[in-house]
Amino acid sequence: MLDENALEFLALARWADHETTNNCYLGEQLLCDDRHKVKSASLLAARARHVFLEHTPTRSSVRNRIFRKISHGPAFLDLRSFRGANSPNRQAEQGPATAFLGSQQNAWLKRQLKNSTATWKFIRSDMPLGLFVSDGEKFEVSSNGDGPILGREHGIALRLRFIKQQEVQNIVFVTAEVHDAA
Repeated sequence: MLDENALEFLALARWADHETTNNCYLGEQLLCDDRHKVKSASLLAARARHVFLEHTPTRSSVRNRIFRKISHGPAFLDLRSFRGANSPNRQAEQGPATAFLGSQQNAWLKRQLKNSTATWKFIRSDMPLGLFVSDGEKFEVSSNGDGPILGREHGIALRLRFIKQQEVQNIVFVTAEVHDAA
């Protein structure tokens, strides 16, 4: 019989937008695809989340959340469930529209980083943090390219400032795919 740590290590599955539809975000997004009888991305995501947690044996499944830390492995971020709607991503101030991690997950990540005794801290992200990728006239990822900090870049800047202020060393971000030849 496998113990909890062995089960967790085997379940390195990632939550991504394809559980619902490409480039999804929660909120008022409605799907235009005629193949879907349900048009609400939020309802589809809730159903997909339930199935993901039901069929992925992780300790975080018990707490009904996707973001988690695995001892001797990476911390997993969930950049889909708490984000604001895709937008031009040019907001001058941080607010609900610029959300990416959400307050609960952001506080959790800070605690994990601050309290980690690991030499290397791997953070598994389902979205690249520094890649500039448009979704038509809107942007799905966090980066805007060169220039002042705008949109979702506010959250990245705050996390990097936290890492510097807390002197957290040896962080490695591992990200998932993007439909772009970068």
